[in-house]
Amino acid sequence: MIVRIIFFLLVITIYLLFLFFLIKDIGLNNKKISKKTKKAKKN
Repeated sequence: MIVRIIFFLLVITIYLLFLFFLIKDIGLNNKKISKKTKKAKKN
């Protein structure tokens, strides 16, 4: 029973970390895209 609870908590933490990094990556990509469009407009 205790092992099952620990496993469940591990799965939740891994899932939350995955979501966090996914959101972080999306934010960085959006910044990169906005920078590229600004450079293109200047040229």
